[in-house]
Amino acid sequence: MKDSMKALSALTDEELAVRYMNGDNDAFDLILKHNQSKLFTYIFYIVRDEEKANDFFQDTFIKQVLGMVYAYRPQCHHGSVS
Repeated sequence: MKDSMKALSALTDEELAVRYMNGDNDAFDLILKHNQSKLFTYIFYIVRDEEKANDFFQDTFIKQVLGMVYAYRPQCHHGSVS
């Protein structure tokens, strides 16, 4: 597993998003690790409420991951990201 995580760490977030959509949960963990701190901090700075920031983070993060998948693999787009 450690070797697979090392190999995954060389991929872009977009490539990881596609792997996640194909069932690779380790890829999702790495996307989260790459983005969680900066994105949550930014959202918290705007809303100034931890509970709301967590809710907004979850919604925003899922949209970000789906957006990366659709940008990287437009043929897998079957609906809108909203």
